[in-house]
Amino acid sequence: MVADQGRGTSLALSGAHFLAEELDDAAGDHTPAFERYEQRRRPYVEFAQNSVTNGGELIVPSTRVEIDARNVRLRAGAV
Repeated sequence: MVADQGRGTSLALSGAHFLAEELDDAAGDHTPAFERYEQRRRPYVEFAQNSVTNGGELIVPSTRVEIDARNVRLRAGAV
């Protein structure tokens, strides 16, 4: 399975921001902060996880021929 195809960074950054907000709102009491964080984040995380497509072979081909073809396409797009 392919990772989150570009969503990992946005999930991490927005997650850190939301967690900091929740900890601040809870005056540092992590128990309710974590619960509210989970409630806020869960819908977006599930959306991100469910939007992963079968593009893994484009990013990480399984044969040498497919790797070479991918590299040719990447070089062509870098011009």
